[in-house]
Amino acid sequence: MGCASLVRPNVGNATLIVSVLVVFIWLKPSLSCKFKFSLSLFCGWVFVVCGWLFRNYFLTGCLFFSTLSGPHFINHMVARIVMSSNNVSYEKAKEIVYKDLASLVSEKELSLNKKLNEVELSNLMESVALKYMKNNQLETIKYCLLNMTKTMFGLYSSELVFIDSGGCLPTYEDSGCVVKQVKRILLPIVKNKWIVFVIYFEIILFLFLLIGLLGFLCKIFFSFELFNLFVLISLYCAIFIGASLACGYARLRLPIEPFLIILSLKFWLDVWRSKGLDCR
Repeated sequence: MGCASLVRPNVGNATLIVSVLVVFIWLKPSLSCKFKFSLSLFCGWVFVVCGWLFRNYFLTGCLFFSTLSGPHFINHMVARIVMSSNNVSYEKAKEIVYKDLASLVSEKELSLNKKLNEVELSNLMESVALKYMKNNQLETIKYCLLNMTKTMFGLYSSELVFIDSGGCLPTYEDSGCVVKQVKRILLPIVKNKWIVFVIYFEIILFLFLLIGLLGFLCKIFFSFELFNLFVLISLYCAIFIGASLACGYARLRLPIEPFLIILSLKFWLDVWRSKGLDCR
């Protein structure tokens, strides 16, 4: 969890909180044992991250993990909200947002009588992003759901299409068109034709995974043990899905894919056994 916090702070920190929650709700030992176990988790996490936090504090006077969240929300969430609400292009929307941001930066620097450092600038970006998201709640909810859906159901092979195109990402203007999105996957324009085979092979595997998950979900209503297992795993899955609310990609699902495969296989193995076949 400490390593996760160093690489992707929102995931590592959220995983720590959920893990402590799991200790208190799911573990059977006494309350004192739960406190000891939670403390050991926290201390192990602190041992890994403390060097990085101290380094950042000595450099800037602020305790923080990274300065990526501010630009991330500005570029991937706020700009799209402005694009949609003002009916302008993505580049024009970014121009509007950064113009608004520049005036706030100037005011802040004037009041502090100094140039903002990276963490102060990121914090200001976060406050600007939060303001836009509060003022455009329906658009914010729409994009959050859209991005999390892309993370849950996107194909890994889309990365191959991206590489084949020479690093040319589809524009955000096209992201709202479902037909274009589907055609880009089912009828991709690629130089390497093997990519088409990989895409359809992944679609077949993913369908088996989804059918297995759906079958497992049907079974949890008849087994408290399976329901308990599903809730426990869902807590950890929600961390990675929720972390992609501003920008959704299939690769963000990768850490929870083993959980999904296990649950899906549980259903398929039960089907296999019901036919009287040997699963060994």
